[in-house]
Amino acid sequence: MIQKAYCTNLTIPNSLEFLPLCAAFIEHNSQLIGFDPDEVQAISLAVEETLSNLILYAYTPGMIDTIDITCWQTPLGIEIIIKDKGMPFDYNEEEDYDPEQPELDNTRGLGMFLIKKTVDEVIFTNCGSEGKETHLVKYITKCPLSDLMQKPDQHFKQEPLRRKNVNFLIRRLADNEAFEISRAVYRVYGYNYFNEHAYFPDRIEKLNKNGNLDTLAAVTEDNIFAGTCAVYRESLEGKLGELQQAVVLDEFRGNHCMEQLLNSLLAIAQDKNMLGVFARSETSEIFAQRALHRLETRDCALLLGFTSRLVWDKGNKAQQRESMVLSYLPLGKDLPKKIYVPEHHQNIVSQIYENIGYQREFNPTPYGKKPWHEEAELEIKYFYNTSAAEIKVALPGKDIITKLKTAKKEVKLKKFAVIYLYLSLENPFTPLYFEQIENLDFFFAGIIPHEKFGDSIILQYMNNIDIDIENLVLYSDFSRQLAAYVSQCRSRHPLRLLIDAGESEKLEFKSTMRLNLKDNQKDSRIGFAILKSISAFLNTDGGTLLVGVEDNGNILGSEIEDFASDDKYLLHFSQLLQHNIGLDNSRFVHYKLVDIDNKKILKVDCEASPKPIFLIKDSVEDFYIRSGPASKKLSISTAITYISEHFPKHD
Repeated sequence: MIQKAYCTNLTIPNSLEFLPLCAAFIEHNSQLIGFDPDEVQAISLAVEETLSNLILYAYTPGMIDTIDITCWQTPLGIEIIIKDKGMPFDYNEEEDYDPEQPELDNTRGLGMFLIKKTVDEVIFTNCGSEGKETHLVKYITKCPLSDLMQKPDQHFKQEPLRRKNVNFLIRRLADNEAFEISRAVYRVYGYNYFNEHAYFPDRIEKLNKNGNLDTLAAVTEDNIFAGTCAVYRESLEGKLGELQQAVVLDEFRGNHCMEQLLNSLLAIAQDKNMLGVFARSETSEIFAQRALHRLETRDCALLLGFTSRLVWDKGNKAQQRESMVLSYLPLGKDLPKKIYVPEHHQNIVSQIYENIGYQREFNPTPYGKKPWHEEAELEIKYFYNTSAAEIKVALPGKDIITKLKTAKKEVKLKKFAVIYLYLSLENPFTPLYFEQIENLDFFFAGIIPHEKFGDSIILQYMNNIDIDIENLVLYSDFSRQLAAYVSQCRSRHPLRLLIDAGESEKLEFKSTMRLNLKDNQKDSRIGFAILKSISAFLNTDGGTLLVGVEDNGNILGSEIEDFASDDKYLLHFSQLLQHNIGLDNSRFVHYKLVDIDNKKILKVDCEASPKPIFLIKDSVEDFYIRSGPASKKLSISTAITYISEHFPKHD
């Protein structure tokens, strides 16, 4: 049994003379994984064709460079990554070769045609200054989808006769039974199921053998196949399982078959020390959602347009892509975790964790800090059968926004309908670049605990598709609450979400910086009130001050104050800060003007200071802290006690 996927690497000069060496490398890896001789030859041919094209056309004559080839063993076969720094190339402009018209004698695109014919997936990724990557994916023994279709009568399209009071035997997948799984998935989902391996019996068998997939079958007393369900883990060390392939044939519905399957699967998941499992259920009807809730799963995300299956709205007037509710079920004892949540989503994230039954320690955003790594690392997965892409940020780096823009462009060029982006809440840098990511038209979907890179917040992007959220069929009260929030996030400015949450211990509004609205005159007391809030945030756990927003959330903007320019406005604030809090202490305060509703407001983000901050006025030092949604001045004795407890390392 393969316990872990392994990889091997080969670096060759950009010369055709080294193709035989590369062929031997590819063939050896393919043989080790278990491909038959014909498949080994096909993989080698695809790699040779790819390398030949790169060497001949991506480099100018005489240019000396190297090409990196990586072979990854995956649960389903092999993935070969070819990385070069040759001339950039737009693969979408490559002409398609038409084998049906050989008389045209047009061989342009023939190489690409051969590559796509010999492997299962070809993915091109531009990596900016790091060059470009070609991913070739080959699965072991591909089963044609057409074999899953029942012929000639296709009786599954007929209205079934429901059987009542049926008893089921729940057991593991038997030998040669994987074909029944694929047929069942096809009967229920057509070709719109999001995990492609469900359509390939050989892949199902291999994943079960490797331990990544545990598939159960429900059969009647006379051994008739009735339904199936499985739990999947991307790696054998993973603590999160995904419930998949949940299918009960129509004639056996209403006999609690799925509940029996799920209960048996949960026992398997617990035996494998999983901390939780999740499942996706359609929003065109409530049956799957209801079945999951009977198991006490809890909704944690809403994934819009998840599959390419078109469903009618409630009024049967229009069709749209099927959306999914993501539900989570804790298993066993949870792990204590510290998380870093963007401020404007803290309320809903807290509610989701409460709904799940988990407790998390919410840590302040480390403003002013930058990711330790120069380069971000992304994992991109394409679901070709559903036209969806999944991006997981494995490692945030200083170039995270640039890499996400590039990845988004690649996905859009492939004409994929939706992108789901996973960002670790356990990484302190996630909130720092979150607003910039939302400005790329990503919006909130939900969270998922114990993901591959830790508890994660999920964002989504719709590529020229529209989903009417009001027409989704949702079972639980919380899923409807979540849907309302997702709808709000899709249409509203991220800062508006923060404002709508209202003032709190970590958020305060100020109408102006120096203008007294009662007499429309400049007033130094207005500026001092701002400084009190800032110093209080610094002395507590940090927070955000919005200047240009009234207490009721109405936006006034900086324009009502008579500054000659934005620069003059920011200069005034900078001087106010330095003169009263100190130049050295102002490094804990980060501010900028933000556009919202055709106005500009000042957003001031305050770190939790490592030392006590005193506000100076008329040579007198005052000490403030946050107390609920207000700033509170402490007496000398109280301040001494607070400082000794809150700043124990301060001299």
